[in-house]
Amino acid sequence: MLNYWKAIFQKKCPRCRKGDIFKYRGYQLSHYLNMYDRCSYCGQNFMPEPGFYIGAIYIAYALNVALVISSFTALMILTPKRPELWIILTTTITPVVLLFPFVTRLARSMMLHFFGGIQFDDELTTQKENQEEINK
Repeated sequence: MLNYWKAIFQKKCPRCRKGDIFKYRGYQLSHYLNMYDRCSYCGQNFMPEPGFYIGAIYIAYALNVALVISSFTALMILTPKRPELWIILTTTITPVVLLFPFVTRLARSMMLHFFGGIQFDDELTTQKENQEEINK
């Protein structure tokens, strides 16, 4: 059984925590935002309302700000003297660019889990698992 935060980071359905939210893996850049319309395990709708995931932009922004601040702080702590401007910019911007697909997908998963109005249904998951065992 996946716990709440593990389901968010693994991008699983908030209702059953079994089905995937995204169709493709994050490293497939041409498809990294393609989502299923419904959960393949429990049938939960992943689009609560039109334009729902616009709010994920703000979550992604906050995550990117935290990433820039932490990389800048690490650079300042780990270097004995103040680095040049190009080193500061490269060190703080590179992680944001490289982690962009991961952060964007994580923000969508967080948006669905936090604000989607979908509660975890342990009984549904147990019933599905029992049905699968009977069908074997």
